[in-house]
Amino acid sequence: MAGTFRSKKYSIALLSLIFIINPFFACISSIAMLKNSNLNVKLLYFFIAIFIGLLAFTQYSPNGDISRTYHIINSISDFSIANFFIYLVTDRYIIYTAVNFLITKIVGNVQYTSLFWGFLMYYICFLTILNLEKYFENKNEKKRFVLLSVVFCFVIFVETMEVMKQAVATSIMFYSFSYYLLDKRLKCIVAFILSLGVHFSPLFMLPLFFIKKMNSAFIYIMLLLSFLLRNINLMEISTQVLNWVGLFPSVASVADSYTEQNFNNFFSNAPYFQFTFGFLCSIVLLNRILVSRSSDIIDKTCLIFIIVLNLNYSNNHNFTRLLLFSFPIYIMIYMNILYRLKNSITKKVLILFILSITFFLQFWFSFGRLGTDPLKYQTSFMNNSIVEIVISPLYSYLNYKVPVD
Repeated sequence: MAGTFRSKKYSIALLSLIFIINPFFACISSIAMLKNSNLNVKLLYFFIAIFIGLLAFTQYSPNGDISRTYHIINSISDFSIANFFIYLVTDRYIIYTAVNFLITKIVGNVQYTSLFWGFLMYYICFLTILNLEKYFENKNEKKRFVLLSVVFCFVIFVETMEVMKQAVATSIMFYSFSYYLLDKRLKCIVAFILSLGVHFSPLFMLPLFFIKKMNSAFIYIMLLLSFLLRNINLMEISTQVLNWVGLFPSVASVADSYTEQNFNNFFSNAPYFQFTFGFLCSIVLLNRILVSRSSDIIDKTCLIFIIVLNLNYSNNHNFTRLLLFSFPIYIMIYMNILYRLKNSITKKVLILFILSITFFLQFWFSFGRLGTDPLKYQTSFMNNSIVEIVISPLYSYLNYKVPVD
């Protein structure tokens, strides 16, 4: 016990020193150390996630969501505590806004909000993987190294750092769902409520939390109907019904904000999203045929997610965002294959197929988004310089100034 404690203290001290000298190398070292089962996995995940947060700290997006977010945060950072609480009462995203206000008030630099949320989003994903390992009853610690690479492959970094609210809310919802799988009801409920305090998008995933009570035949019928109804804008219809009935005005307001008028950066029928949706459906089908049984929870979860996507297809904003943040489904399918598929050759081929296509999708999406053209929807991290990212010490990262209005 004493030896383990000393080893943990030594690991913390060593990684902390490396992180100060070179955050990138500390991240790579942490990834390499995941193969050592004697080390604290959560500690290694912490250093990996905090490096990602540092990258988010250097993000510059002249015409993107993050620049508008910075502007809003700065506009309220001078509020008194009393005025801020009055403002918070009318805000939709109470936790997200409150945390941003506190960070900016304490540190005085709005960029630290990106550091915090970027770190939190990935760290929660890593903790969720630990929960899923318990669900799959995994005893092989070496596979964590593989699983980490999966997270980097399945989470579209450029977009998650840009649309921070929804990305963080999705990761917390994923964490909540992992507790649902483990039958830890209280932790599941608390985490889900917290996710709603960051963004309302987890409400779309609410049906997943009733998956254990759903009959497979019912899910297949709903899946068929969802393909038939995918061209109907159900969000707009829901808004009109809620407004007409006069119930739940706050919910109606949120639904109305997600109709269509203000979100035209991405389109449901764009080649990228059509290809991504087709790929997602194909791996869900392969998972169903090669791995899962009809009663399997992972299989049902994937089918419900496709139903949710179909029902939001006619709404460009909802469909594209849900598809971009579908990493929980990819990760669960991947782990299902990794731990439950018995045929080793089929497993290797299927894993290679999934990783190859998802890496291609990452490259396809990120290639057009990385840049600093103010006339385009682009973003950059540390001037998009690989050399600066690799060799810069912690001091250089934290002294990187992003133009903020």
